[in-house]
Amino acid sequence: MRITSILALASLAVLVGCSSSSSSGGATDGGTDGGGSGPTADQACTDYAKAVCDRAAKCSAALIQSSFGDAAACNASVKSDCLATLGAPSTSTTPTIAATCVPAITAMTCGDLFTGNTPAVCRVPGKLADGAACGADAQCVTDYCSTTSTSICGTCGKAPAAGEACDTKKCGPGLTCTSNKCAAPIKSGAACDGTLPCEFGTGCTDGKCAALAATAGAACAADGKGAPPCDLFAGLFCEPTSKKCKAFKFAGGGETCGYDATASDFVLCAKDGVCKVAKAGDAQGKCVASAGAGTACSTDAAVGPKCNEGLSCVSGTCKALDPGSCK
Repeated sequence: MRITSILALASLAVLVGCSSSSSSGGATDGGTDGGGSGPTADQACTDYAKAVCDRAAKCSAALIQSSFGDAAACNASVKSDCLATLGAPSTSTTPTIAATCVPAITAMTCGDLFTGNTPAVCRVPGKLADGAACGADAQCVTDYCSTTSTSICGTCGKAPAAGEACDTKKCGPGLTCTSNKCAAPIKSGAACDGTLPCEFGTGCTDGKCAALAATAGAACAADGKGAPPCDLFAGLFCEPTSKKCKAFKFAGGGETCGYDATASDFVLCAKDGVCKVAKAGDAQGKCVASAGAGTACSTDAAVGPKCNEGLSCVSGTCKALDPGSCK
């Protein structure tokens, strides 16, 4: 079992692309849709962020703690990205449309949420043609901007389909990046071999995608042979001695992390922290806290620090979403 934040399997940032504004300067914190009767960008993004984070917390409270630390940090991060995209050039969505998206986000399934399969009402194509510089999906006519974790700018184009490479690009809606290729999660009951992900709430057990062990104390097998794996999104791991599911614990910067064989505990670093070990093979290490905007970062997941969720590590410095800077 690797000593990283293995719950941070999904990014909420893919949803922020549905919130953007017109190309006539964009909406700002106090701006409306232009007629003065709609919600301000600040109002729309506050509601949008709450919908995304509340839905994510209901699907996986452990993911919120692992990626953001707490709900307040999740709300602040998603709102910041929402405001940035609302003010970006060449987008077509308004704060009113972003507000209309909120009920659809609230009704999303967990599987759709964690594979970025954003509701159609939230997907409003932008005005930038293929090949144009962009910083948010909503700027592009294809609704896809090829930004990465190490760049806040990309180019508009077609999203990678199932089977296509995702080593430097994020996948299209409804797909996950597995072994550097985009793949659709396997449906419950279908055959699996552990190389492709099963749909949310299921795992590969004895060759078929089946319900995960989702309660503490349930019988489990990390390899899915003879018993189901534990549900990571429920905050559980399969304790190797008892073969029973047990809740992860979380630690902050400078605290001990990893697997404690004496206590049979597995401790993750909260808020996108990195568990840095002294040497390869060590079961325990110390958490390296994630970095904020404008501070130093590393793209080496074994060393850290990573950037706070919602930021990108660009040339060794954490940077926030800034579509207007992409030329």
